[in-house]
Amino acid sequence: MCQLTFCKFQTPIQTKIFTTLSIISNTFASHHDGWGIYGGETIFKTHMNAQSTSDIGKIIEEYHLKNSPIISHVRFASYGTKVVSDNSHPFETNSFILAHNGTLTIKKGAEDYIDELKKGWGDKKDLIDSETFALVLEEEYKREKKIPKTLINAMSSFCGKFAFIIYCKPENNYYIVRGKTADLHVTTFIKDNVNIGLVVNTEEVSLLRTVHLFESTMQSIGQDITNTEIQELNEETVYLYRANKLIEVGKIKESEKEIVPFSSVDYSRTRTNILNGTMEEDVKLINKTIEFLDTYSLTMDDLDRILFFTLEKGILTIDADELQLFFSNVVTRFQPKKHFKKDIAAILFKYKYNCIPYGFYKKLEFQYPYMLIKNRSEQLSFVGALDKYLKEIDDKSTL
Repeated sequence: MCQLTFCKFQTPIQTKIFTTLSIISNTFASHHDGWGIYGGETIFKTHMNAQSTSDIGKIIEEYHLKNSPIISHVRFASYGTKVVSDNSHPFETNSFILAHNGTLTIKKGAEDYIDELKKGWGDKKDLIDSETFALVLEEEYKREKKIPKTLINAMSSFCGKFAFIIYCKPENNYYIVRGKTADLHVTTFIKDNVNIGLVVNTEEVSLLRTVHLFESTMQSIGQDITNTEIQELNEETVYLYRANKLIEVGKIKESEKEIVPFSSVDYSRTRTNILNGTMEEDVKLINKTIEFLDTYSLTMDDLDRILFFTLEKGILTIDADELQLFFSNVVTRFQPKKHFKKDIAAILFKYKYNCIPYGFYKKLEFQYPYMLIKNRSEQLSFVGALDKYLKEIDDKSTL
């Protein structure tokens, strides 16, 4: 999950200070795969970890145009995409500056349309999903000239998770867009009973941390600034930023990736697809899979989903080499602390569950799978919510 931030305050110095703190704060737990900003004139982006980048404040000072909002993005690269500066956000087209959180997949039936567009873009080949979407958005804007209709048309070629911060150059307008599964949160800032700023950020915990740092920093120079309660933006909604307010201007649907449910799997076919090595290699791969499921209290249905989320292949279509790649490259990123796993195991044992019900994630919108949650406060929130969720199910079953 990448971290998107939109920031605009009454004074340029406030905007620059908050953005600086936000970029560093958003990189505490993960998101080490590059960062970038757009401050009203020219984009800056790098593949460097923000915490390892020297002179962030000077860079923001140089790239911020007075009185403009700042769009910033710290990247957590999708599996299989290169960590290079060109793949950091934001992306620029003739009409748009776009930063994206999530992973988009081209829908079946839209491949030919996008392949044709690529020829007009100089036959670009190594585009990540976010840049591809930006170029499709540009193409649709030529026809429509209106937002959010342009967004809706562009999204009709994609499925998957998305939240966007977009600057539309011809309109000189900023748009904040949230799909269904990607988070976005907002808070405003008050000084002397006057609204002086607005910030949007992906993760509530990171936003809360940055707000605390910012307000403490401003107090140290004699400015008493407070923020309103952090609010979650509505799902599948397009907002227009205007004078420290977000105005709802439209709705946009998120299409889920196609996932093959494991209940439909033919076990004999699964063996043919996955186990294509020697008997000894087959047994090792089976044992490694079982160990992975046991270690993280997962079902085979969970494994099917995770394979789709990371390799975009299901249990029926993945082969032995790809499964080995999953264990060697992907699972290494799934390393929760022992206490987090222990807390979850204790709750599952308490309610006699072998795994976390998938409905828990869908209802409470926690990061899936849980092994990606690195922040301790969010882990504690997850554990508490899981305990409450399973207790409610347990209480209902005893009625």
